[in-house]
Amino acid sequence: MFPGCVPEHGEIEARFSHAETGSSLHHGGGFPGTKDFIHGGGFKSYVPFLEEIVVMEGVGHFINKERAEEISTHIYKFIKNF
Repeated sequence: MFPGCVPEHGEIEARFSHAETGSSLHHGGGFPGTKDFIHGGGFKSYVPFLEEIVVMEGVGHFINKERAEEISTHIYKFIKNF
């Protein structure tokens, strides 16, 4: 990373928080309509050849650390296809 390009932690939290609720995105705040977009096929329409979408509830930004076993299982399942 280049110095000065990454905002301070508090600034990031402020950008990704909802003022009304105080909940940040990784705590379930999200953007309105996101779940409908993902589960309703909108996301899939932008990604050619996408076969499966895995949505993990209750995880933050570092899902590979928070749920390492589950992530590894999904990655292994994907790689076995080739």
